[in-house]
Amino acid sequence: MRCESNKTIADELIGVWRNRAVQYAGTFFAFKKDQISFGATTGEVFNYAITKIKRKKNRQNDWILYTVYYLNESLQTYEFSFFYQPSGQGAIIFRNMPDKVWSKDES
Repeated sequence: MRCESNKTIADELIGVWRNRAVQYAGTFFAFKKDQISFGATTGEVFNYAITKIKRKKNRQNDWILYTVYYLNESLQTYEFSFFYQPSGQGAIIFRNMPDKVWSKDES
């Protein structure tokens, strides 16, 4: 594994990510260069400033582990970690939900 650190999100991740499963209807997460947003089922959208991004590429497969650090309203640092598969249209999964695939909106 090779680890890199940056303050802006990779271009391939910029956009809105959704899961088609019924329990995630109306929810999403989205990336801009320096911002992460989370959409709730209530229609609320929460936007946070990204402070750091770590990227680890696994040499044995194409999956990349990203850890996005961001500040909440109280200026506390939080982490958002996920695995990204760059082939095709790209896919995101979480370690605790490997069977739930998140796809980027086509736009």
